[in-house]
Amino acid sequence: MSEPNQALTKPKILVVDDMEDNRIVISRRLALRGYDVIEAASGGEAISLVATESPDAVLLDFMMPGISGIDVLRSLREHHDAASLPILMVTARSEVESVVQALEVGANDYVTKPISFPVLLARLTAHLDRSVAQRELAEMNAVLEQRIAERTRVLALANQRLLQEVTERAAAEASLSTALAAAANADRAKTQFLASMTHGLRMPLSAVIGFADLMLKEARGPLGAVEYREYALEIVDASRRLLATIDDLITLSKIESGGVDLSGERFKINEFLVETARAFKGRTGGVTVLARENVTNVEAFADRRALKQALSGMVGVLLRWTPIGATITLEGQVSSDVVELKVTGEQARLGERDADTMFEIGARTIHAGDAPDLGAIIAKGLIEAHGGRMEISAEKGVAVRLIAPCLPEVAAIAV
Repeated sequence: MSEPNQALTKPKILVVDDMEDNRIVISRRLALRGYDVIEAASGGEAISLVATESPDAVLLDFMMPGISGIDVLRSLREHHDAASLPILMVTARSEVESVVQALEVGANDYVTKPISFPVLLARLTAHLDRSVAQRELAEMNAVLEQRIAERTRVLALANQRLLQEVTERAAAEASLSTALAAAANADRAKTQFLASMTHGLRMPLSAVIGFADLMLKEARGPLGAVEYREYALEIVDASRRLLATIDDLITLSKIESGGVDLSGERFKINEFLVETARAFKGRTGGVTVLARENVTNVEAFADRRALKQALSGMVGVLLRWTPIGATITLEGQVSSDVVELKVTGEQARLGERDADTMFEIGARTIHAGDAPDLGAIIAKGLIEAHGGRMEISAEKGVAVRLIAPCLPEVAAIAV
């Protein structure tokens, strides 16, 4: 038969019986088993001891003078449930109705007279163990509820902080959106102003070039002094350079505003390369620009003007890095509906950061008297507007590849 754990506090048992002999026998045997036993000789005393001594279990005689066992049971159950205070009724074998009544009122169990101590001990131990387990479960539930409440509080604080962060981020995004919109408006205004200004400059500059040409042709008579012809040549040359810069600015403003209009046409790659190279004749400062005709009778359908301006822009860029007497080669091919143009300066040398910065506005320092170097930037913008990309290699000299899809109306063909 199991006994109380001596390492723990001894369970306290209240034995209630109006007959002293019965109390003594039960108390002694329970004490020998390690229980702490207190006794009550009446129902009133039992109710008082439960209030003052807080026993762990009660052995309650059914038949007692004065306050009966069933009345004591009823009184105790008003303040103590079956889990917190196990009550075992002690009754005669013939009192079946009494047993049923006691169980209905709230008794945990019963034992019959004469008492079988092993049965009493087994039932008492079982109910005490159950009571301890229920108390421990209640304590664990209380601890768990406390933890849940604390976790809920922490989550509520976290949600509050998250909501605050979301609100602050939304406000920051709204502010950023407003700033971006303002910047976009300012950029559009700048682009419109630049386009208007460059168009305004172009018209009188064209007139200057026209009148200088008339002077060179001596349309209204001889110029006279030889120096006047040289002056006129300088006027035409400087004006054309300035006009080229203005045209670059106009193109750049269109690229930045997304206003590049592509117009497809069919053209032969070889003729296109030769025409581009010929345009640099006499303007290269001792560098040869050569078209390599390696794709006979191959045609492409693309924006010829945009591709020519992009290719010419990159030739102009390579001229800055190619020594006098060297050659810049133009090549082209069409495959899988893609136009690929290549500009190679075999003796060209890039500066330490030029390959990384040539496509950035303001990356190259402009010295007094220089024109802005917009060729690479414009070439990149036009190729990207055509749906393509640019690649640069500086392992052996400098090679720039301009890769652009053919426009969708007509695919590239070999004639």
